[in-house]
Amino acid sequence: MGGDPDNNGNYYGLGDMSAYALPGAGTTTKIYLAEVGELHAGKILRVELWDVGDVGGGDPGDELSFLDGAGDVTQCSWESDGGDSGSLVPCTIDTSGQRFNDELLTITIPIPDDYTCSGLGCWYQIDYQYENDVHDTTTWTVFVDGDPLRLVE
Repeated sequence: MGGDPDNNGNYYGLGDMSAYALPGAGTTTKIYLAEVGELHAGKILRVELWDVGDVGGGDPGDELSFLDGAGDVTQCSWESDGGDSGSLVPCTIDTSGQRFNDELLTITIPIPDDYTCSGLGCWYQIDYQYENDVHDTTTWTVFVDGDPLRLVE
């Protein structure tokens, strides 16, 4: 989960991963979130983000976009433990005004039935645009939901 394949470096979390966010206002962070192989076609990519709304100020402009391996913004549905929810095409979620501060945000992304990929094109990504200063630790979990494998003799 996560990394920067362009620079030949990867890091992985087992279960979940925490990251300290400290970008300045007016910046964009692109994160390689999960490498999703073709065997997951037709399944669901589930992303859980804790405390992604701890940004300074209440000005608009902070947003998360979820990208497939081709760099296109995916479709999604989402819900927070604060009671908000929605479905988006494209999947760009407004986090302005400290929305989702101290909340769990769960994003559900359908993986197309005809999904194919290779190399870096298998990496789903987050594009986080900050118009305000960010200064906090977030915790992320990513997994694929779908029909389990069945072992037979």
